Amino acid sequence: MIKNMIQNILGNNYSEEEYILEIENLKNECNELIDVIHQKDEKINELYNELEEMNKKIKSIQNTTKIDNNLLDKLDQEIKKRDNKIKELENENTKIKIELNLLKESKTILSEEIKNVETIEFNFKILINDFFPERKFEKFKKECALRNFIYVDDILKYDISMFELTETKLQNVIERLNDYREKKFDKETIEYLKYGDKISKVFFRYRSFVKFCKGINLENIIELKDFDFNILLENGFTKVQIEKIKTKYNEYMSLRKK
Repeated sequence: MIKNMIQNILGNNYSEEEYILEIENLKNECNELIDVIHQKDEKINELYNELEEMNKKIKSIQNTTKIDNNLLDKLDQEIKKRDNKIKELENENTKIKIELNLLKESKTILSEEIKNVETIEFNFKILINDFFPERKFEKFKKECALRNFIYVDDILKYDISMFELTETKLQNVIERLNDYREKKFDKETIEYLKYGDKISKVFFRYRSFVKFCKGINLENIIELKDFDFNILLENGFTKVQIEKIKTKYNEYMSLRKK
């Protein structure tokens, strides 16, 4: 049967030995092809394994990239926050520098005024209650009131150790009086000594009068020295109101003017 099949393939011109030889050749070729197929299968398996490893690496890289992207987003947000904070701090520093320069200018002006304080003509007297406004001096002010002391000048030559004060309270008073003797005044006190209080402070109950003075650029009480109160009649004030204003002014000047 095999012989007939081979004859059909190769024809009838071959002898039996030739047929057998040809069969062996075919077997050898088949075996070679089988070996090649096995080799190809092994190569394919290797490629599959490599592909699987590659896929794992790709997934790993993708996961890492996701993590990195999240980190980058967080870092970017943090950088923006820090940038905004830096800008805020820079703005605050700018404001502080401006305030510092203003303080330096004020300090310079005040220093000049303090240097020249000896030559300043003081027009008003300082009341004890004004120079010792803090609560820690309440007992001291009561002691002064018992002795009818009104002005700081009244107690400069008095032995205040006779006051019924604790050692601490007495020391506080002595230090404040030394400031007065050495003319260590702040700017507000110097302005008061020169010009008196603000009109708005003295006449705070007379708003119409304060508004009128502001309209004609009168600010301090000393500027009312030659003021003609009768002109108020032409500006809507009654005689009664004018008399009250004049009385208030005279009382103030009588109490505080040197």
